[in-house]
Amino acid sequence: MMRSFRLPDRPKPLAEVADRFHLTPILPLLCQRLHLAPLRSGPDPEWPKGQPIGVHSKFWMVDERVFYIGSENLYPAELQEFGYIVEDRSAAAQVRRDFWDQAWKWSQAAAISGDGAPSCIFERPAARRGS
Repeated sequence: MMRSFRLPDRPKPLAEVADRFHLTPILPLLCQRLHLAPLRSGPDPEWPKGQPIGVHSKFWMVDERVFYIGSENLYPAELQEFGYIVEDRSAAAQVRRDFWDQAWKWSQAAAISGDGAPSCIFERPAARRGS
């Protein structure tokens, strides 16, 4: 027997899902510590003729001790991808200093969560920053 599954026309807000699974206490922590943004490699969001600048690389770091840099997406895709996971506190400190701190400075204007982001997808609508 095959079951069909249909996504809702309008997905539930993350805060509502968090309530259901009793995760509400961690939402402020996610807004502060989980930095989600399209990576920008410079201060400009677009090329001189208005075309958005796209960066295909992906980067994540956990507790400033392990990091990944490569092209692998966070969702399944049948693409040829390549990347490295490095577990080395010294290397992570250098990557944070020489790459991430500057990349976040340029990327945070388009971020959807993280310290310095203009808004956070994990906040309840009434608690949105600047409201």
